[in-house]
Amino acid sequence: MFHKFKNRVKLSATLKAETGLYVGAGQESFSPLAVQGSVMKNANGHPYIPGSSLKGVLRSFLESVQNNVYNEKSAQDCVSCNRELDDKEARKAKGDPEDVAVYIEQNSCPACRLFGSGIMAGKLKFADATLKTPEAWLGTEVRTGNAIDRDTHTVIDRALFDTEVIPSGTEFLFRVSAENLTGKEATIFSELMLHFAEGGISVGGRSRAGLGVVSVKDIMTALFYMDKENKKSYIPKKEEWVGIEGLVQRLSDEGVAYVQESKQ
Repeated sequence: MFHKFKNRVKLSATLKAETGLYVGAGQESFSPLAVQGSVMKNANGHPYIPGSSLKGVLRSFLESVQNNVYNEKSAQDCVSCNRELDDKEARKAKGDPEDVAVYIEQNSCPACRLFGSGIMAGKLKFADATLKTPEAWLGTEVRTGNAIDRDTHTVIDRALFDTEVIPSGTEFLFRVSAENLTGKEATIFSELMLHFAEGGISVGGRSRAGLGVVSVKDIMTALFYMDKENKKSYIPKKEEWVGIEGLVQRLSDEGVAYVQESKQ
């Protein structure tokens, strides 16, 4: 499904931490003076949010709502979720790699088609979210907590811990691109980005403790697609919008070439 270019959507925005963020580095230090819950940092010592973390929280949200919102394949019936190609139609498709790809795509849930699975590549690509103004970075903050006994609901003796947190107000560059979306997939992608922009999806760990609330602003979108009227040119046409509403309307336009790829 990627061997022919049909369309590409690029979205960039500012992701702002409305509360502290904890994006764990996943490592422990043997130093007694080190903060055990440290955040991810690049070679310059600046924090960043891995694209895999952003992809994970957005996919998790889509999986939680897709069965109720979209009239699509559920995870239970999805060949990508189950990683199996056992029925008669699948065995027929195995003779041609393109037929196999089409079969998997048509019989996969929206989350697998957009984010990928063990047997198919996803259509969304997330870049690491880096600091918008690294020159203004003042550093992280450390918060001290105490573990709670869940049975007695009291603090556990000698169970203090420190967590390194990215301060609220920190702004990151958020970038995502989508390849060869169908009309229905484009609608799902747009609605997912709108919900993320409204602060409906938390980022990072310890969200139950009040961390991870973000907002998304200054959204810029660009659409690239091949011009059917000029088949001699390999340079895609480009359209740009401020915000995502114009993109949503354009993606639902039945006259746009990339919406009709299933008919070609």
